[in-house]
Amino acid sequence: MKNGTLTHLLPAARKQAELGNDERILGLLRDRWIDYPRATQALQQLERLYQTPRRDRMPCLLLHGQAAHRPRGVYPGAPQDFVG
Repeated sequence: MKNGTLTHLLPAARKQAELGNDERILGLLRDRWIDYPRATQALQQLERLYQTPRRDRMPCLLLHGQAAHRPRGVYPGAPQDFVG
């Protein structure tokens, strides 16, 4: 594609669009984190819980979502970031 036809795209999207077919397809197949205000709020609450010093009665948090989503769908880094 010619650069002149991609001026409407952001620089990162333009760079992706200028790649070859195989690279663009791989880029489209990658997982992405889409930031939603409620998701950010939930992550901040999880971080506060994780940082809470251990005590007899630990605070807790219930997250729920669609049954088809696995817990990793809530936050891809959760298993690595919140392991005690």
